[in-house]
Order: sequence, then C-alpha cells, then structure tokens
Amino acid sequence: MARALLRHRPVIVRRLEPADVDAFRTVRLEGLRNHPENFGSDADDEASYPLERWTKWIERGGGFGAFVDVELVGIISFSAETQKKHRHQGSIGSFYVRPAWRGRGVADALMTAAIEEAARQVEHVSLTVTASNEGAIRLYKRHGFEVVGRIPASIRVDGADHDELSMHRRVAASD
Repeated sequence: MARALLRHRPVIVRRLEPADVDAFRTVRLEGLRNHPENFGSDADDEASYPLERWTKWIERGGGFGAFVDVELVGIISFSAETQKKHRHQGSIGSFYVRPAWRGRGVADALMTAAIEEAARQVEHVSLTVTASNEGAIRLYKRHGFEVVGRIPASIRVDGADHDELSMHRRVAASD
C-alpha cells in the first residue's frame, strides 16, 4: 500500500538552489559511494570539499534536482562548453537517482530537463556511461543518444577497469 501511494506523489524537477546544498551533497556522495564504477569522481575526494565549493557549483546553474515533496531523489547536470570553437556543444553528467525512486519516471524527468536546457544553449550534447550500466544506456537511447565510441579502461576502481561508452545526440529548440 505504501509503495502504491509513493508512485502517485508528484515529482518536481527544478534547478538546484543554494538552499539545496546539503541535500545535493548527500545525494551526490551517495551515488559516488554506491556506484563508484559509474562516476569519474571519487566519493572520498568530493566528501572533503568545503560546503562553499558545493554551493558555488549550484550557483553556476548547471544542476537540476528531482524532488518528491521536499526530498531530493535525483540529480543531473548540464554544462555548455565555453571555448569559442566548442560553444555549440554541451555535456550531461552527475546523473543519479536514489534506488527507491528508480523505475518511477524520475530519471526520464531529469533527462528531459537536461535536454531541454541543452536545446536552449547548444546544438550537440554528449555524455559518457559505464559500458556495463545497461539500464542507463537504455535510458539514454530512449532519449535519442547514440553510442559514438568506447573508452577502454576509462575508470579504475579497486584495481578493476571499467570501459565507458561515449554517447551523443543533436538537440534543437524543436526537440
């Protein structure tokens, strides 16, 4: 019964704000700890960052959060390239949905928000995903991304190498 009630609670996706910094830090570190093979960043490194660094990241405006009531249940980031020859490109990263909220549309809602933001700023968007993360790969393909390359041994965790796939899609205001 409780599970059915949870399914009907609305998910609100919005830009992260400085007031969200503690929740953002908690969710981000949870993702890095639970799935170290899926992130280029390290949980211990990021846990040592002062709160001001987390707040500045939010203030730059690239992060979105999925909220159910007041609980942050997922995060994603979009960033546009700033160099002159690359300003038409952007990337998606820092994507994580808490386990209790997977399979409930949260990931799709976050990805849609990131793609809509990308379409306002750039023409192309890319991301990388651990080659063994089949669920994420299906999600990205569902949102129009195509595999354009493989990066062997891109991430090493506890002596084990993990390949990453490079994925890409074109975005436009009409997407």
